[in-house]
Amino acid sequence: MFSVIWSSSAQGDFTVIAFSNFDRSIDIEQAGDEIDDKLQSNPTANGQHVSEGLWRIETGPLAALYAFDGNKVTVDAVRWIG
Repeated sequence: MFSVIWSSSAQGDFTVIAFSNFDRSIDIEQAGDEIDDKLQSNPTANGQHVSEGLWRIETGPLAALYAFDGNKVTVDAVRWIG
């Protein structure tokens, strides 16, 4: 099991997305929870390698960029993918 930490920047991204897309708030909350669950279970199997040390996971309507070291996963950014 991996420990997932959202950086303050990623938390800010999430908040802006949630407020900007209020009509999709349930989808956004569910996607955030699903990202957490998938990264806790297996960040390599559930993500896509982007470049050295950087990974991406998509769970509509969100995509998150993250890195991991040992059993700690850090979500660095969140983007709207609709």
